[in-house]
Order: sequence, then C-alpha cells, then structure tokens
Amino acid sequence: MTLAPEQAATHFVGAGVRCTPHAGGHINASWQVEVHGGHFFLQRLNRRVFPDPRAVMRNVVAVTAHVRALGSAVTVPRLLVTERGAPWLDDG
Repeated sequence: MTLAPEQAATHFVGAGVRCTPHAGGHINASWQVEVHGGHFFLQRLNRRVFPDPRAVMRNVVAVTAHVRALGSAVTVPRLLVTERGAPWLDDG
C-alpha cells in the first residue's frame, strides 16, 4: 500500500501539512510540503528504477553526513526523520 503524500509527510512533521505536486521530476514523484510556516521537499522513490530503496537512502544518509563533516561549501539537503527516528519512511 502506498500512502498519500499528506499521510507520509505527517510521519516526519506531524499533522497540518499541505502537499503540492512538484513538477519536473522524471523518475520520482515529488511534493512541496508546507507545515507550521515552514516547508520541505518529499519524494517517493520509483521502485521500478530503484528496486532497493533502503540501499538508496542509506547512501543518501552517508553522503550527506560525509559532506557535512568535511565542512564543505557544498550545500546538501537536511534530512528529516520520522517520529521513530528513521531518515526515511518505508510504507511497503
């Protein structure tokens, strides 16, 4: 079962979210999420292209942490965590 974007987003920031589709992606479905005066970006990985989304996300976590640790001028996304502390949501 695939959660609706609003349902998925609540696992990261709680209730009161509004999701707007983000056009332009070619592989993953993407949304701009607004909540409590802030905003973030939500993506659903395409499992046909990325059959092991957990491996993809482990790599994203490792790369963003590594770049931050270098103190690089390169900007990397800040990953939000779910209410359970996971940096991604696996909705099956």
